[in-house]
This record gives sequence, C-alpha cells and structure tokens, in this order.
Amino acid sequence: MYVTTIRYDYTTATLVEGLNAIPGVELRTTTQANYARPAQVLNSQDAIAYGRQADLLILGYNRGVDTNLYWSIENEGAVRVFVDGGDNSELAVSLAHLRRLHVVFKREYYLKDSSAKNLLAVLLKDRVELWEKIRRHPLVPFPSFVSFRNRTAWRDVLRNLAALPLQHKFMPFPFGIEERFRGGVNPRPSWELSCLLTPNNPERRAFVDRLRELGLPNAFIGEIPGQPDDTEQLVAIGAVNDRSRREVELGHNRRYYDQVDSSRRCISIPGGGFDTLRFWEILARGSLLVSKRIAIEMPAPLQEGVHYIAFDSFAEFKARIMESYRRPDEADEIRARGHTSALQFHSTRARAVYVLTTLVERGLLRADTRRILV
Repeated sequence: MYVTTIRYDYTTATLVEGLNAIPGVELRTTTQANYARPAQVLNSQDAIAYGRQADLLILGYNRGVDTNLYWSIENEGAVRVFVDGGDNSELAVSLAHLRRLHVVFKREYYLKDSSAKNLLAVLLKDRVELWEKIRRHPLVPFPSFVSFRNRTAWRDVLRNLAALPLQHKFMPFPFGIEERFRGGVNPRPSWELSCLLTPNNPERRAFVDRLRELGLPNAFIGEIPGQPDDTEQLVAIGAVNDRSRREVELGHNRRYYDQVDSSRRCISIPGGGFDTLRFWEILARGSLLVSKRIAIEMPAPLQEGVHYIAFDSFAEFKARIMESYRRPDEADEIRARGHTSALQFHSTRARAVYVLTTLVERGLLRADTRRILV
C-alpha cells in the first residue's frame, strides 16, 4: 500500500513505475498519478482496509499526501517505509513517526565528512557555494541544505542529535530513469557540448555566464522551455493527473531530449537539491554527463572518469572539458559506459528492486521475496 501524492513527483513516479515493472508485486495507491494504474487506486476507506492486511506500507512525499490516512492504518505486522523525495536534506519526519518507521529512503542523503572543519561549516555557514564540497557530519547527519543555502538552525541540530540512535534507518534513494526518457547512444552527435540549465538561482546564472566566456566551439548554451502540449503528453502516459496539473509541468519535452541526443556532452549542476532529473536524463539519453562531483549517497554509485566527468571548481571544470574536447574517442567511451551503467543500475525497476532487497536484507520482508526480484 503506497500513500501517494496526486502531483507528478519524480520520486513517487520512480517507485510506482518500478514496482509495476516487477511481476508478483501487488501495488495499491491512493491517487491516480505517477504511473499508478486506474485499477490500483483506492479511496480512503478502501485504502485503510487494504492497508490492514498489506505486507508493506509506504508513505510518499509532496503536497497532497494524506499522512493522517497513512498513520490511521492499523497493521502491527506491516513494514513501514517513508520515501523522502524533497530537495532539502533536513530530517523531514517527526521523531515520533521516525521511531515507528522501519526504513526511510532519502533522496538528499549527503556523503559524510567527519572533520571538525565540516562540522563548523554545517553549524555556521549560511550559504553553500556551488564550488564547495557539501557533506553531512556524523553529529548532524541531516543538515538543512537546499538551493545553495544552509538553513540548519540550532533547533535542527538538537533534532539531529536526538535522531542519532535512529540513523541506521536511513538509506539513499535518488531519482530513477523513467521509461519515458530512456534513449540510446548517438554515434554521430552534432554538438560537442550542451548546457540546458535553467538559470533559476545566482549560482547557475554565474556558471552559465562563465561558460559563455570560455567560447567553446560547437557548444549549445540556452534553455528549451516546456510547452502546454508537453503536459498533455505526461497526462496521456499517466504521469500527471489532469485535475492537478501545473501550468507548466516538470517533464522535459521532445525538443529538449533531441538536443541532449545530439550532444556528445551535457552539463548538470545542482538546483533545489543536489539530485536533479537532468543528471539522470543525460545518462539515460547516451550523452556524456559533465557534473558537479557526486555529493550524495546512491546505490551502485557512478565512478568519475569511468561513467561521467566530475568537477568541483570552475578551474577543474575548464581543465576537464578542454581535455575531453581533445579526446573525443575517450569521451564516447565514457558516455557509452555511463549509459549502460545507468540503465542497468538506475532504472525505475532497479530502484524498486533496491528498495525491496534492502527490506529483505534487513529481515523485514520474507526471504522468498527475492525470487521475484531476479
């Protein structure tokens, strides 16, 4: 039983689509969106009744999730999971509810740095610059990082300290590659580099300006904004509920994907959170991902220089890009490996298998569950 949002939400869409790709999984949801099939959607009364006999109760994230319904389901034998898909790396659940949950799968779960310098940065720095290394600290495992701001207050620190004995409940859960944007490797790209970033914060705007100043040959730098008909496509495939659509939905369009497909390399840098859909879209479409060095935990993590090109400073970015321009054959090898690895380990089905495997390995679901995860 998955208590879901009616809004199109990448994390919810990842898990619903992934669970539906596993034969033998019986899924029910509370809203008609995020690839839930009409027959799977239950009203509140039926959801509570179904939840009382379900093996797994999943609480989703985003506006419209009926948390009261979730916690009203009485089922002492069920495994309880929360999927936190928010941009913020904060502790997004109350301590009382955390104690009742078995596992929290968290999107913005940063890598750990135990140094005193990092602890001071978490406690005292108001702004997190694009060029800095963002990390959690063992004493503050859930700092409030969002949109390049550090909103960690002393109240948050106290909640973090209280949650320390429950840290073992957290597992990473970045976005997955939805079927709608899977693609292949283009052997003859017409662009050497594309930067399709939306300059919606000062850091991104500054990056785009500096990128233009480099004057890189055969580089596309600009936006390809969504159009109203793009939302219609998302409604048609069951991602977006027609009654809860935004004016411009979150899904990128065919023109955007055509540009990615025709590019040897594409750039991704963080936005609201470190994890962005653009990161996964680039890999899924077969372009070479050029990204801020991975700062969050993930299953089957990508390796820099093997699956993607990484940088932390603009000087490092410039050096890596110049080197890659000189070695197009090597760039093609990296993008091919990145594409293969992404489709194998980071599809929506792979994310769902990872969730269920985690629960089996922790002794929360029956061991024979493994037979449907092959």
